[in-house]
Amino acid sequence: MLKKRPGLATYIFGIFLLAGIGCLSLYKLADITIFPETTAFYSGKGTAIELATCPAFTEFSHPKPLLDVFTLLSWNVYKFQSQGWAQEIQHAAQQNQLILLQEAVIKPSTRAMWKDYQYGWLIAAAFSDKEAVMGAQLLYQGAPLKACVTKYQEPWIVFPKTALAAVFPIADKALLVVNIHGVNFTYDDEDLQRQLDPLLLMVQQHQGPVIFAGDMNTWSQSRSELLDKGLSQLGLKTVSLADDQRSQFWGYPLDHVYYRGLKLEQATVKPTQASDHHPIQARFKLLD
Repeated sequence: MLKKRPGLATYIFGIFLLAGIGCLSLYKLADITIFPETTAFYSGKGTAIELATCPAFTEFSHPKPLLDVFTLLSWNVYKFQSQGWAQEIQHAAQQNQLILLQEAVIKPSTRAMWKDYQYGWLIAAAFSDKEAVMGAQLLYQGAPLKACVTKYQEPWIVFPKTALAAVFPIADKALLVVNIHGVNFTYDDEDLQRQLDPLLLMVQQHQGPVIFAGDMNTWSQSRSELLDKGLSQLGLKTVSLADDQRSQFWGYPLDHVYYRGLKLEQATVKPTQASDHHPIQARFKLLD
């Protein structure tokens, strides 16, 4: 009797599962702390804070508006493990009012770095390895009105994926910025859909401009279509890239920037050896 060969999805899942096991080997599990869903860290406070789970929000005092023309960078920094990341960050800090990082690391040295660069920040804490907190981080030259977090447990490995959203005053409007690290080690698309659902509901409820960006782990056609359909139905468009050098897996780009209620003035991808992902930079202007 002929045996049925595994399909492409099975091979892809196997590859990612092995990669996930490889990730585990980088850490001693005894040193790992998995944070509760609502845990975040904030530049204005040295200890952990609790944020609401999206689509609900926690409000902040003393918001500060963004400029109505601004540049942002979205980048999976690979936990700052590759050589050259500090130079890339220094360059990014000179050019961008918003920086969205995935696999970001907060520890004493990076806290000091962001203070020197005069950025405020929030990080949705996924886990910590001793003194280093890791997750999706949002850095800003302004201050948010409110923020929220989500956390989604990877089905096959211990490390969860986080998303962070914040609303900033901008002119007479409110800009919603979403930074997401998409769930990765799954056999089908259901987990990615569940991770996106509360964030899409939040975008639907928001009256105003939106940025939705991050490492979405869209490594298949079905994942890519799921993301694009969900956001396009809410009026978001993806940034157009004349020279698309985004990091890919199986021919599908993993990183995205979507927007609504803004004019895209320029968008580029900068190849780098400082991570396994290339950063996307985009310049926007608020629509009248």
